[in-house]
Amino acid sequence: SKTYGNIRRGLNLDNVLDNIHLLKQKRSNPNRKIGINMVLLISNYTQIMQMAELAANDLQIDYLSILHGDALENTDAKNERLPNNFQPVVDSIILAKKTFPNLSINDYFTNFSSPNLTVHEYCKLPWCGLDVGPDGQAHPCCRTYDINLGNALTGNPWNHQDLVDMRIQIKT
Repeated sequence: SKTYGNIRRGLNLDNVLDNIHLLKQKRSNPNRKIGINMVLLISNYTQIMQMAELAANDLQIDYLSILHGDALENTDAKNERLPNNFQPVVDSIILAKKTFPNLSINDYFTNFSSPNLTVHEYCKLPWCGLDVGPDGQAHPCCRTYDINLGNALTGNPWNHQDLVDMRIQIKT
């Protein structure tokens, strides 16, 4: 919780966890997945196993996506970028996949493939999910916080016109 507060100043991990619990309760379609995007930085890369355990055991959610710190280049964590293919991260992702086989762990951090890792080459989130911020507001993905699709708990962000338009633009 302290690490999260230092990375996302002014935000609280407990609020995020409360929102995850609410989303799980309100999930009407079991095919809609709920997960955590973990953006790796110098200050948190050693916590991959803790996040996987939180996602798999405590929260019992569907996935943990591991993202490179580039997503936060213009924020408080701008000087915490890790090198590409940082071996401790690769090792932690492999260990987490072995330790928590029922948790989908999506690797957006490394840029190579190995027998133990499936690397996603691009984000498919606008077609298969939404990013929900700590305040409950939905966004097309973690890099588009300027597009607010409304509250994920009370609205219908999946069919928001801005998201529909974005899908059309990306597809064409």
